[in-house]
Amino acid sequence: MAQDKIKRLFNFSIDKEQSVEETEISKDEKGEEVKTIKTVKKQVPQKFFLKKPSRSLREQGQLYYWVKHSECVKAGVLPKALLLKRLDNDNGLLSEVEKKAYDDARVDLIKQSGELEQLSLKSEDQRNEEEKKKVTELIDSITQLQRNIQDFEYNKSAIFDGSAEIIARDKTIMWWVLNLSYKELDDNKNECIFGEEDIDSKTQKLDEIEENEDQWLNDVVKKFIFYVTIWFLNPVENEKQFNELMNIVNKEQEKKIA
Repeated sequence: MAQDKIKRLFNFSIDKEQSVEETEISKDEKGEEVKTIKTVKKQVPQKFFLKKPSRSLREQGQLYYWVKHSECVKAGVLPKALLLKRLDNDNGLLSEVEKKAYDDARVDLIKQSGELEQLSLKSEDQRNEEEKKKVTELIDSITQLQRNIQDFEYNKSAIFDGSAEIIARDKTIMWWVLNLSYKELDDNKNECIFGEEDIDSKTQKLDEIEENEDQWLNDVVKKFIFYVTIWFLNPVENEKQFNELMNIVNKEQEKKIA
């Protein structure tokens, strides 16, 4: 448990039914006020947030990915490169036009991500109006490029879901969930919902939550998995960018529902 000095990426809340005391004020026969305390059940917002990872934590995350990738390869799981080679020998899955569009999207994504990273070196207050507008445009463009790339990769998902990269990616996303998921407490304090110990202890805590029949707590974990996945696939740098990203994601979900 720590004082709330942790930098944040995203805040959200989930209501939970709790017993709370309410005071009712009435008057007796003499006209004097009478206070009655009753215990009632109410939906009370519980506040959570994603911690903004430090440079050292990012390095740990990258190392974790490559360790898991290496473990997969040693266990006989093929990496994407070998799977692609096999596909190329069989004329591949994409047409030449699709391949070019896919390659162009990846090049644009690298270029624009670099531009966004440079702009993110300045704080919000340090940016001029043109730079602020550029950041918003880059986030929109990067999100669309990532969505296009994901659409291409979705067509190959049946083959690549079992690749070393995908398995390592999914394990890394869960690693981030275990390290970035925090709950606000009283007295300006907070705590990681999976504890403050090593990754094995955090994993054990996750297993306990998933085996627990507390639906509300499992819903909290699912929310964290959703938000961390969004962030992992669309690496924004601060809370404002994350909120802008979530607005885009929510609009896309509304379109799909409509």
